[in-house]
Parts: sequence; structure tokens; C-alpha cells
Amino acid sequence: MEGGNASHGYQIASAKIPILLTLKRVRDLKPHEQTIEEDLDRLKAALAKDPVLRHPIISDNKTGLVLDGTHRLAALAQLGCQLVPCAAINYQDPSIVVERWFREIRGTSLDNFRVGIKSYESFRVAPKEAENWLENRSGFASIQDTESCFVLVTASKDALTLARCSFEIEEMARKRGLKVTYSDDNSVPKGADEFLLSTIRIDKQEIMAASVAGKVFPPKTTRHIIPSRPLGICFQLKLLRSPYLESAQEEFVSHLRKLRIRHLPGGAWVGSRRYEEEVFLFE
Repeated sequence: MEGGNASHGYQIASAKIPILLTLKRVRDLKPHEQTIEEDLDRLKAALAKDPVLRHPIISDNKTGLVLDGTHRLAALAQLGCQLVPCAAINYQDPSIVVERWFREIRGTSLDNFRVGIKSYESFRVAPKEAENWLENRSGFASIQDTESCFVLVTASKDALTLARCSFEIEEMARKRGLKVTYSDDNSVPKGADEFLLSTIRIDKQEIMAASVAGKVFPPKTTRHIIPSRPLGICFQLKLLRSPYLESAQEEFVSHLRKLRIRHLPGGAWVGSRRYEEEVFLFE
């Protein structure tokens, strides 16, 4: 049965992991990644036109670490909101894992691109060997097309430093007018003018340590896989501008109790996106 104490939030008890839908103060939430300026501007414009937050941010229930929703948090803060709807979960739950995004880069060949990144030492390796290099932190990224694979290396093994080196390669591609898209699939593009950029995996301990130190990773460094996800809460931004958490929390829980929840198994489509995890869709 779903529900909960209005002063604490709305509990989704039937999820694979305990989820508490609750309001948190903006200042109590800690993003672990930077935002992408164009994506943030686009989201702010959409929220200004239609001031309703459709999906909650996912955060750790103890530390406030933001696992999903960095751009939503930044947009709400810049639009004057003091409160944020969150799906609070236990980040230490072993069913929550950290993966990575792959970068598909289009607009030039791998050989041509390598000419512009000679400031980084690289080694030609077999694709399977490249993954071992990244796993051991012997390299910070690999670039691969259908014919060649190279590992890019630096002296550091620090997770944040390696992630920043990878992002620098990504930014070099953008400055050259190349198209960069993110994918959860490591399949190598087939075209002559496209290739795949792969990065290292970051673990939970590294994310938490950076957060405690007040440091953030570059955009799209991590991809959190969470077994259950609530969607469709559709809460008005004007109620999030209130400085009074308790009364806003009561309104938030009352709003959720009026909605119907539809449980969707993993693999279902919501709008234009397919979700691998189970979804609790508020309607």
C-alpha cells in the first residue's frame, strides 16, 4: 500500500527499493556533476513556459547527494524555487549501481581527430585490451572506430582528474564543430566519419568522497541504474517557491494522494523514452 505521513512524504512501499517522495530544500541537495549550459537553458525555458515539474529528482536519503536530476535542480534554483520534489532512496543499496555514458562523435574520422589531440599520449590496442586499460586506470579514455582503437593516457589515477581529461577530449570535439551524443550502448558507430569515446567507471565511494570535498565531476560522468523510478508527479513550481517546508510538504503529499499510480515493468515506454527499470507513473 502506498502513502505515508504528510510531514515526511509519500512512501512507495511496493517498489523494489524503498522510495520516499518528499520535498527537500535546494540548499540541502548536493549535485555531483556539472550541468551542460545548453541543456540547462532549454529546460529553464520549458519550465518558464509550463511551470510544472513532471519528474522528481532522485537523491540519497542521508546525504542529499543528487543521483539523477542535476539539470532539474539547477533550473529550479535559478527560477527562484526553494524546495525540490525528491525521490529519496538509500544510495548504499547494492541494487543501485553506477555505470557510464558512451560518447558517439560524428563529423570526422578517428585518424583526423587524433591529429588535434596530440597533447595526450596514446597507444594503439585491441578493443578488449582497451577496456582493461580503463578498468585499471592505466588510461582515462579510449577512442575507437571499426578499424582502430587507441587508449589515451595521463600520469594520474585520480577519478576526478581522469574524468576531467575525458571531458576535455569531448570539448575539443565540440569546438571543432563535431556532434557529440550520449549513449548507454558501447557499440562502435559504423560510418567512416564517426567513432566512439569510452571513459572510466566511477564508483560510489569516489562520488561520495568528491561530494564531501565539495567537488563535482564533469557532465555525464556517471549513469546511475536505479531499480525503481517514480514519474509524472506534475507539481507546480509556484508551490516550490514557498519558504515554508512543512506546509508545502503537506500540499505535496495531498497532491500525490489524489493521483492514480500505474506500475509499469522494466522495458516500458513513457513518452519518447524507454525505461529499463520498473516505473511508478503518477496520473
